[in-house]
Parts: sequence; structure tokens; C-alpha cells
Amino acid sequence: MDKVIQEICANRPEMFETYSLSQLADYFRGRESVQALTPMLTHKDPEIASAGAWIASEVIEENKGREIFFELAKLLGHPDPGVRFWPISSVALLAKDGDTKELKQLLALLGDENPGVRNQAMRSVRLLSNSTLSGIKDLDSVCYLFPDVPKKDYLEACRSPHFFIRRIAIAGVMRNFSGDKEFIREMCELPDQGEREEVRSLA
Repeated sequence: MDKVIQEICANRPEMFETYSLSQLADYFRGRESVQALTPMLTHKDPEIASAGAWIASEVIEENKGREIFFELAKLLGHPDPGVRFWPISSVALLAKDGDTKELKQLLALLGDENPGVRNQAMRSVRLLSNSTLSGIKDLDSVCYLFPDVPKKDYLEACRSPHFFIRRIAIAGVMRNFSGDKEFIREMCELPDQGEREEVRSLA
């Protein structure tokens, strides 16, 4: 399989016609390490980098994949939204306390210009543990991701004129209040239709 990846990375994406991404993912599911994905993740061709990140998203678990964490995190800043999208859940799953730069990159995608990337970031922030986030708790607006924020503060933040503050507050609601039906109903009165729909999906 290493040879297949080498051929793909040798600017031969037609290899995807011989080996589907699902086949490649199945191969890595049976292996302890996913290090062999590194050449794909660092490839200059967005199609290949995106494919590598997709495979990673299929096989990475909480205790599997840390060896490619930093390669995945670098893709969060890729100019192609199709590449930025796929590593988001993997980075959220693998992040640890101390990964300050990478966590900042991940949270920044809550305000990404691409709606698909924004929504994927919103879903993936729920994977981050409070202990992982504790190292960046003092950063602006990150407090909304923790469960000790009063509900009235969420309601105010979700009506902020600042787009990113609204996004991170909604992410906090999704993390901490998905089972609070009464509060979710209050949140469904947000002025922005798209944000109302996101909150309504929790009901």
C-alpha cells in the first residue's frame, strides 16, 4: 500500500480509479499507524491532499492518528475549502491540552468564509474536551465553550454584531445545552435564519 500512495503522490491521481478511497481507508483501519498518509497530506495537489485528509477522517480514533496530527492541522489553513473541510474532525478528535496554535486554527474555522467548512467546524467543536480547551480558555470568546457560562450571556453573545462571537456562542450552546429543550426554544428566536436553523437542529 505504501507503493500505491507513492504512485498517487507521483502526480498519478488516476490511481484512484484502481484503488478507491474506501479501499485505502479499509487498509488503514487494520493498521495501528497512519503515518503512511503523510505524503498525501503534504502534497501540493489539493485533490491528493484532500483525499489523504478524507481517509484520515475515516480511520482516526481518539487514540489512533496522533503521529499525523500536525500535518492535518496545517491543512486547516489551506486555501482550498475542499481541503480545509476534511481534517477538521480529525484535528478535533486528536487535539490535546497544549496544542494552542492548532486549537486556534480550528476555532477560527467557525467563522470561515465557506459555509460547509463553518458547519463542519461547528459539529467538530463538540468533540473537544474541556481539559483540551483549558489551555486557551483565556482567549477571546472561548469562555462560551465551557458549561459555566450563564444562559443570559449566551443569548446576548448570539445577538452580537460580531460574526465570530455569534458562531462560538452557538458552538457553546451545542456543546453544553443540546438536551435543554426550553433553552433551545429561546435560542430559536435568533435574528439570523441560518443560525436559527443550526440551533433548531438540536431540538
